[in-house]
Amino acid sequence: MTAAEQRKLEMIEHIVHDWGKLVEIYTTPEHRPTPLNHAVERAFLVECRKFANFFQNNRGPMKDPLQRDAVAKDYVSKRFRPKLDVWEQWHDHMNRQLMHLSFGRVDNTEPWDGRANQPIFEELCTAWNKFLECVDPKFQAEFDARRNAVQLRAAFAIQGV
Repeated sequence: MTAAEQRKLEMIEHIVHDWGKLVEIYTTPEHRPTPLNHAVERAFLVECRKFANFFQNNRGPMKDPLQRDAVAKDYVSKRFRPKLDVWEQWHDHMNRQLMHLSFGRVDNTEPWDGRANQPIFEELCTAWNKFLECVDPKFQAEFDARRNAVQLRAAFAIQGV
């Protein structure tokens, strides 16, 4: 395994952890139904943005390779180009309303009421499952191990262990 592949392998822990947090935020019963409470909803939407960028291979503006974002194409051996139509419908809105203190907020004519949370979540879950089907075999075991560890921690948390 090359040094670059080893670095990608080490990043899988963070990818799976953050995916688990996105799912946990959305599926924890006290956070549903919409609208989610304000702080939890914001955390959920930040995680959604992170994974939309990951799935769409958007590395972000950093020029330094050590600060660049990991993206899905770093981990797949098959064609993976998910459609994120619901996210795309709300992406600019999220940038103005959630991620930046921009004057676009003043001009916004469509209020955010949380109705898009569920379709965004479902769309990202579909993308995640398709991504896992396309993972390069050299990374598959690590994704499986990390996913199992996240699921085990979640089971213990539910049982209060």
